[in-house]
Order: sequence, then C-alpha cells, then structure tokens
Amino acid sequence: MSPRIWTVPMTFRHLRHLHLSCIEHEPGLCVLPSLPALETLALNFCCYCLDCPRNGRGPSTLIQFECLPQLRALSISGAHAESVIWCGQAVQLQKLEVTYSSHMDLHGLLACLGEDLEELHIADCEFVTGAPAPLIAFPALRRVQILESMSGLTPFCFADVPAATAFHVRIRPNDFEDLEDWSHVWGLLARQPVYLSLAGSRILRSPPDSASRLSQVASLPHVRLEGPNWP
Repeated sequence: MSPRIWTVPMTFRHLRHLHLSCIEHEPGLCVLPSLPALETLALNFCCYCLDCPRNGRGPSTLIQFECLPQLRALSISGAHAESVIWCGQAVQLQKLEVTYSSHMDLHGLLACLGEDLEELHIADCEFVTGAPAPLIAFPALRRVQILESMSGLTPFCFADVPAATAFHVRIRPNDFEDLEDWSHVWGLLARQPVYLSLAGSRILRSPPDSASRLSQVASLPHVRLEGPNWP
C-alpha cells in the first residue's frame, strides 16, 4: 500500500493490519494517519535498493503512536538512522521487531513503549550507543531475542525487567571481547536467564579460553548453551 492513497476523505477506520514496503521511494514524509483499529504495523524500508532516492538520508516515516491506540505489534526492517521517527506513547504494544537496521536509537524507541511489552525480537542490527539512559520498566516482558546485534543488549542493562525474562542471544565468538560497555552487559547476563548460541555453521574446535569473556558468560549458572557449534 502506498501512503499516497491517504487523501481526504479516504479513511481506514477498520483497518487492523498494515504492511508498507520501500517507503523511502515515496515523496516527502510519510505521516501515518489515524488508524484507530490498527493492531499490526510492519514498515519495510528499502535497505537493499541500489537506486534508493534517499540513500538513508533524512526521515521518511513519522509514527504518531497516539493515532494508533490499538497497536499491538510493530515491525521495522531495513531502517537507517532517522528513517523512521516517532512521537507519543505506544502503551498497548506487546511485540516489537527490529531487523536489518542501522544507527537507530533503540533506547529512544523503547522509552516510547508502555508496560504491556511482552516480546522483543532484534536481528542483524547496529544501534547508536551513548551515555547510560534513564531506567525504563517492562514488567510484562517475557522474551528478548537478540541475534547478531550486540548493541541491542545495552538498553536492557538500564531497564527494569522481571527476573524470569529470558534472553535468547546469538553471537559471533569474539563479540563479547569487542564490547566497550562490558561491565553493564555482564551484569545483565549474570542476572537473567540466557540462552546463548553461536552464529554460523563453524564448530568451535576447542573450548574458549578460560579467561575470555565468552567463557565467563558460558559458565554462569543461568546460561544455557544452544546449537551444535559448541565443542
């Protein structure tokens, strides 16, 4: 669906599911209208398009959460810095998915969500990092899946989540060694149930060095190693 069909008096008051693709090809800023019944929103930006007219520069979509009062699930894929901007609070959101995106402000997005968030999925992303942010709370959060997106762990180092919230994390063998905010990430992994897997198909030939961060994490009592890659 193209945002250009959202002209007066066109309305979608009963629309429940919306998927927009290649939004960066649309002229101007795509401002999502009031969709009072919308439950699922998927935004797919043209991250692999060789002739993208914006080339990741400047915002192309504005989400006004107050215009989406029934939104339960939000998916963002292929976004660059400021591809999507938002305002208001998504107090009803239960599931958030961010994939194949770069330089987004994940903490800023999480700060717009309410206490109903239950599930978060992040894959192949690189988020902006900065100074420790104010504490945010997600009392209903049950599952966090972070796949090859180490910077996605950082916001949860400063979040209040239930002790039973499970973190499913897929990494490359040296990812922990490269972290600058290791002390915060270590604290998160030490206090939450973690299901840890390795990316790719290569099997480690020997156990990681006992002094390595990976070995330290693997030895934590709440960490379960998953997948066939472990020696």
